[in-house]
Amino acid sequence: MSGLWLSRARLRRDASVTALARLLVPESAGERAAASHRLVWALFADGPERRRDFLWREEAPGRFLILSARPPEDIHRLFELEMKSFAPALALGDRLAFALRANPVVARPVVPGQRGKRHDVVMNALRDVPPGERAAARPEAVLREGRAWLARQGLQHGFRLEGEVAVDGYETVSIPREEGPPARFGVLDFAGVLTVQDPPRFLAALTVGFGRARAFGCGLMLIRRARCLSGRCPGCHRRGPSRSANGPPSCSWRRAGWTYWMAPSSWWMRAACARISRSVAWSA
Repeated sequence: MSGLWLSRARLRRDASVTALARLLVPESAGERAAASHRLVWALFADGPERRRDFLWREEAPGRFLILSARPPEDIHRLFELEMKSFAPALALGDRLAFALRANPVVARPVVPGQRGKRHDVVMNALRDVPPGERAAARPEAVLREGRAWLARQGLQHGFRLEGEVAVDGYETVSIPREEGPPARFGVLDFAGVLTVQDPPRFLAALTVGFGRARAFGCGLMLIRRARCLSGRCPGCHRRGPSRSANGPPSCSWRRAGWTYWMAPSSWWMRAACARISRSVAWSA
């Protein structure tokens, strides 16, 4: 995990950049994902043979969070950049609040014995549902299949989900291509609390990302220390219980305004998760 950088890149607001706003930040979600892909690549493309060694996600149009093996270099002077080293000291049993935008897929074999073709987990679950009934069945499929996919990621990458994970924002992104039909993939936003069960495996997974479509803003998991109000949860960093008027001490973590823990240097970054603003609460 040495040598990683977590950065915030924001398009500059001076006249030379603002004049290109429609090209740099298109209104269409698919066109914006493609443009953002090229913009973020411009911070790391120092040679024609360079392979992608970073993850990113869009905070808002023209604003990005990036985890990379190298610090970004803005040779075109398009961005305002903030960056810090990323070296979280995690231990077995640590509880982390997280947010993840991912393209979850499942492999479905076409011919027995051959490698399966990847499918969006939601559309895969709805494939046997009559077309006229899919809209009504989609919300349940999003929750069920999204949570199941993330639980499988935890088994593979050294973490366990705590309580109910919020799953929201399902959409299909269509990336235009110069030749052939557009590339399409489904996106889900996850938020919740996890417990670290294998720190090296979990940190390795944070580096490479979760799911597919990582070149187009998916796969970067944002983490922070999970805070509660009871003072009795493992990893709790607040003192003393907070009692409600009608019950025992309880703990709650609000996602209405994210503050993410980045590194031992105590650099904190705020990232707005507009789609996911509910609270996760559990009994002490």
